Amino acid sequence: MAWGDKITEIMKIKKEHKVLAAIILIILLVGFGYAFLVSGRELWPDERDFDTIAQNVVQGHGFSRVPGSSVPMIRRVPLYPLFLALIYRTCGHSLDAVRVLQILLVASTALVGYLTTRLILKGKLAFLSLLLIGLWPSLIVFSTRIMSEVLNTLLLSISILCLVMLVQRRSIMLAFICGLLIGVTTLCKATTALFPLFVFLFLILVYPSKKEALHHGLILILAAGIAISPWTIRNYLQFKSFIPVQLGVSPALWVGTDISKGGRWQGGAKMPHHKFSKVLREDHLYAEKFYFSEAIKNIEENPAGYLILWVKKVGGFWRRPSVGVVEKFGLKKILIRGSNYLVHYLAIVFGIIGSILVVKRKILLAYPLILIIFYYTLMYALLFAEPRYHIPVLPILIILATYGFSRTLGRFGPKYRKVLKCFSSE
Repeated sequence: MAWGDKITEIMKIKKEHKVLAAIILIILLVGFGYAFLVSGRELWPDERDFDTIAQNVVQGHGFSRVPGSSVPMIRRVPLYPLFLALIYRTCGHSLDAVRVLQILLVASTALVGYLTTRLILKGKLAFLSLLLIGLWPSLIVFSTRIMSEVLNTLLLSISILCLVMLVQRRSIMLAFICGLLIGVTTLCKATTALFPLFVFLFLILVYPSKKEALHHGLILILAAGIAISPWTIRNYLQFKSFIPVQLGVSPALWVGTDISKGGRWQGGAKMPHHKFSKVLREDHLYAEKFYFSEAIKNIEENPAGYLILWVKKVGGFWRRPSVGVVEKFGLKKILIRGSNYLVHYLAIVFGIIGSILVVKRKILLAYPLILIIFYYTLMYALLFAEPRYHIPVLPILIILATYGFSRTLGRFGPKYRKVLKCFSSE
């Protein structure tokens, strides 16, 4: 390469770094600005729950949901409470410190989205993905919540980036690292507990060598098991039962099979254990079996109705953006609410277009993105589909949507070349 070409390449890299830094700075400023806007608000019940567990860990009571008690928890996974406990031990009981770190996590998630887009689609679309992920309303809102969504989103994004690299390089080490990352993500939110099995089947489908796919898939499953094993052992020692991650799946399944309530959460006070025997309220293992049998009864009594309900829950999972909390802080302007819904549905439409195009063009590295969106939608359609549960896969959807947007814009011809030059995937 001639010196002139080298200098041009160096200048190009420096320019990209400046653009990257500028976008991250914008993300941080918007995040901190929103945090200032909503400071002093009340905590949700789930937020208080996480806060209590973290304080108990700091005070030496262990993973307990009862303030000042050592009664072990069984319906939460440990990673987010540990994240909070580390902050509390370092900065004191400061919720503002948590919010600052979570805003940094959102910026980190956007950076991971940038790297993923760059790896799959090569061109300048990575900058658009970076900007959209970092400024997405749901992520900004939940960066100020004392909840696991933001940390879980970052961990899931890193796991999918590693899976993309695994499909590209087909390395045993990457398979092991990917499994560890999925396991760690499961310790933040148990949704991904079955994802290694889906990845195993996925690798068999996309790998040229089925033998290699079998080896890598088994290594990945083993690594995920290694990652969650300390918590599984803890559960066995505490409760004398094999509980890989947590209890609580059966009650969620029961809610999702209740056709009369549309498969929607009605609040803890309306769950059967608040009306029935003391053993159902206090014996979590018994309650898990009870809810599972009741859920199966619901399905058997009206299988056709459940099938219809399942389809509705797929739509319910994506039916609205997870930013309704904005309205509770006095921002009831139609413009804000309309904009939230508009960008949400545009992301879905262009995400579908992008998914179809990557399959049509056989962009193999993009297939893991489709896999995780399919997996999340399937899991929550089986349980109950609250819109906020789709937050961890929003960065993945946005990456596909940027590609769909770019290719759709390209069909409008020369008139849009200047725009395309800024957001080209070629």
